[in-house]
Amino acid sequence: MKSQLQFCFILLAMIACKRTASVDESSAVTSPQTTAAPAMDTSKINSADSLAKTIDATVKTTDEIAPVPAKTKICDPNFTKLSSPRKSMHIIYVTNFNPEEFKCWVNLEEYGIKTCGGNLGIVFFVDNANIKTNSTPPNYIDDNTLKTTGIGRFEYNGKYWELKGASIWKRTGKGYGYYNTDNQLGG
Repeated sequence: MKSQLQFCFILLAMIACKRTASVDESSAVTSPQTTAAPAMDTSKINSADSLAKTIDATVKTTDEIAPVPAKTKICDPNFTKLSSPRKSMHIIYVTNFNPEEFKCWVNLEEYGIKTCGGNLGIVFFVDNANIKTNSTPPNYIDDNTLKTTGIGRFEYNGKYWELKGASIWKRTGKGYGYYNTDNQLGG
């Protein structure tokens, strides 16, 4: 009899704690939550373990958070040749370029290799079609223009290629200082 009485007190204490916790939580949350536990027949319960299982099965958790899908970064650059100030130098206008997407930088590398065609060459990638070239080496483009519109500089010396991001001109903005290679293996 004593063990049955202790079990009843434990059951009442657990139910009282659950109700107090529900009241405290609902006052802190703007949308009220109603959690109703069904009435249980205590004569059918044999142990504290079965009681815990029954209570856990009837109380639903509302803390489930739906996962937020990751944003897909789009990279589908288009290349347009603007000019060639000298035979081995090319200035390319690039649209749909996302500097934070690694694949876009790989596309610049591939286009630079294709443009040089196995010959010595330098390719400047810019994101503004209205740039003016000049006759002063080494860039044939004003440094301020490269600072505001330059994306990268690809160079192939006949054996090795290298792509440097716009950080070489101190361009600011997301992702522009992110990519530089020093590829001594030629690709």
